[in-house]
Amino acid sequence: MSSHTTATVPKTETLSTDNNSEAQNGKTKKKSAATTDHIIKRLVAENTLFYDQYGESWLLPKNAGSGIYKIGSKKFNRWLGGTVFDTYDFILKNNQPKDIANALAGIALYKGAGKKHLEVRSQLVDDVLWYDLGDSAVRADKSGWEIVEQPPILFRPYEHQEKQVRPSKNGDIQALRQFVNINSDEDWALFLAFTVSAFIPTFPQPVLVLTGSQGAGKTTPMRMLKKLIDPSVLPSNGSPSDQEEMSRMADRHLVLFFDNLSSLPNKVSDVLCKLITGDGFSRRTKFTDDDETIFVSKRAVMMNGINSFITRADLLDRAIILDIKRIAEDKRLPEDELWRKFETERPKILGGIFDVISKAMSLYGFSVPEKLPRMADFAKWGIAINEALKQLSDNWQVDFMSAYERNIDRQNDEAIQSNPVAIAAKLLVEDSIVWEGTATDFFDKFQDSKNSERYYLTRHIMWPRDPSGIGRALVRAETNLKRAGISISHYREDNRRMIRIFDETRRAEYEENQRLANKRLTEEQQRFAEERQKEQERLGRELTKDDEQRLQNRLSNEEKLRQLRAKRKSGEVLNTYENDLVKQLEANIKLVLGEKLEPEQIPF
Repeated sequence: MSSHTTATVPKTETLSTDNNSEAQNGKTKKKSAATTDHIIKRLVAENTLFYDQYGESWLLPKNAGSGIYKIGSKKFNRWLGGTVFDTYDFILKNNQPKDIANALAGIALYKGAGKKHLEVRSQLVDDVLWYDLGDSAVRADKSGWEIVEQPPILFRPYEHQEKQVRPSKNGDIQALRQFVNINSDEDWALFLAFTVSAFIPTFPQPVLVLTGSQGAGKTTPMRMLKKLIDPSVLPSNGSPSDQEEMSRMADRHLVLFFDNLSSLPNKVSDVLCKLITGDGFSRRTKFTDDDETIFVSKRAVMMNGINSFITRADLLDRAIILDIKRIAEDKRLPEDELWRKFETERPKILGGIFDVISKAMSLYGFSVPEKLPRMADFAKWGIAINEALKQLSDNWQVDFMSAYERNIDRQNDEAIQSNPVAIAAKLLVEDSIVWEGTATDFFDKFQDSKNSERYYLTRHIMWPRDPSGIGRALVRAETNLKRAGISISHYREDNRRMIRIFDETRRAEYEENQRLANKRLTEEQQRFAEERQKEQERLGRELTKDDEQRLQNRLSNEEKLRQLRAKRKSGEVLNTYENDLVKQLEANIKLVLGEKLEPEQIPF
């Protein structure tokens, strides 16, 4: 990178030693002739100033490789103080570092080398992936990968970051499996797809969640992934709290790791969804009233816990949840021995990851199904990564999309089970296939239910307090219910907002029931017409509305009686209510006919 010289900076105070030039030992200290503007001019002439995609100013020292400083940061101020001391044998005092930093920041923004895109650890530029090793970088593309000692691009540095080991050629990504307690090949394929895609932060990636009992080995594999993807002195990121804290974490890490979670507040779930999809964050810059710091990027996220802790359907839709079993005692290794073994294998594993990345870049976009899941970009990369594994690994035959679809189904079930309104919607169509009514009808069906299963749903923390929350909850659950075969539609009828819930998995049964119902209706209408004609002939006049109503009641009673007699004839025992109903129907029919007939003589 070339240095950049600016226009003349206004002259300010002279940098000098104490006014008393005499030291205690009687020797005279050398007085510096440098002024603040002279120092600024020299720094501008000898170094490269630029700004990033967020408008923040940076300085690249001469002959410093890829080491850069954010102007005004603590790290910059230390560098500035050391540089001035080395050059002028002088220590900056009072507001001098701040004045110099403010001037350099303005020059970088308006008179410097222009804008440069900075990312943490990894970035994709013109179909080439650059990965920061700390003192060099990996360059990977479709044709392979190599280590570049003086990379032409820069990375955003932070003090918590550790240098990455140098990956070895002819690596083996499958060597990672010995450190992860995953037995299923399908789950392992998903784990590897997440691992590799985390190096390519240009598309939304699902959250990787490991659940299992104590001793299942959830924390250590994720710490190892952190070392492989984004090595840091911080093994994890603590517990997420709010958007401002999350944005700071995301700004400083390529991959976020939240360890041993038992719950996840709704507001944190919402922030994680934004982080995964790359929505921007804005937060107030520290020690300012109106300045704000912007963060717009995508991050890979890992979490673990003993039980399932994600309750929001929108985050569950963006998750890969792998349930792992407790490690057998005879297979458990001391942690220090396990880490020594991992550090020995890390260069080979990392090299294997870059082998897969390069091969996947050449395969991306091929063999993509027409229908893709919600995390479509991850699915496309997952297919390419899995195909690369087949070409680089022996006996790897996993079908990625089948594995991913099955995992999505499990997450979908989890999302429904975590939403009491979604469970309620399924219950409403268990017997009837279709249910229609208002939000109030829906609410009352469960709020006043004598059924214990339905009643306990209303005690769930996520059950709405009033009917107005039913509609919103159904909208949130609509995608998950649709995947489970339950469709939700909304319409207006007589100025009322109506909800229709339909079990699509039983559509054929519903249509057959409708056909039979229409057939019965036609037969009943035909029979009514015939009976009406007979009744008119018997009475010798046209039937009145009351006559027709009595006829309709008689025919309805006869049909009910026919069904009950058929049930008894088939061997089923009628209960007390049904036996009483038979007697009542028989009496009603006799009364309507006006004849004294034995029950078995009643016409049908």
